Amino acid sequence: MNLRRHCLATTLAALGSASTHAAIDLYDSQPTFQAALTTPVTTIDFNWMGSLDNLPSPSTYSGVSFSSIYLTSGDISWHMAGYPGYTDPWLKSWEGLTITPPSYTTSAGFEMGAYFGNPTTVTATAHTNLGHSLSATNGSATTMSFCGFVTSADEYITSITVTQTSDRNYEAIDDFTFGTTAVPEPATTGVIIAALALVVCFARRFIPTGQTKDRIS
Repeated sequence: MNLRRHCLATTLAALGSASTHAAIDLYDSQPTFQAALTTPVTTIDFNWMGSLDNLPSPSTYSGVSFSSIYLTSGDISWHMAGYPGYTDPWLKSWEGLTITPPSYTTSAGFEMGAYFGNPTTVTATAHTNLGHSLSATNGSATTMSFCGFVTSADEYITSITVTQTSDRNYEAIDDFTFGTTAVPEPATTGVIIAALALVVCFARRFIPTGQTKDRIS
């Protein structure tokens, strides 16, 4: 193998090993989700919304974009018919909700359910910058459930979709909590080694053949 091919092989191997540890994890309880957080978080509780306020789509709160065919706030009097005892205002959507968090979001968690309480399955799917996705489901028509997504390494949440299987329901979410890194995480050791190897390899190309032994140990 000549020098240039060896350099390229070394660089690609190091870069490949650096990306294998990226991951996204799912948490089905708020305490375990909070315990896994490594960055400060912001919570959007939707408590300021009025009853059945029609909202523009997309609507952006604290840097998070929410978009749907029909976006509105929840009405507690209607909601309690499906969720007895649940009196906290929420956000609801029709025929799917797309949530787009800020850049470099490493965590996102929220309560999800169905508005009218008709039989349905609500699914939340998180998508990442590395092309990975992970889903959580709520098969109860009368209980809100929590789902939390946390990434690691250089993986970030780019969007979350929320859908449900009944044409007689709205999707409902509440207390959307998310965390971001201030800047991209530092390059991993593998990437640094790859970069240094590439510099050394190309530097050696310009050293006269007879001086290689003397100038590079």
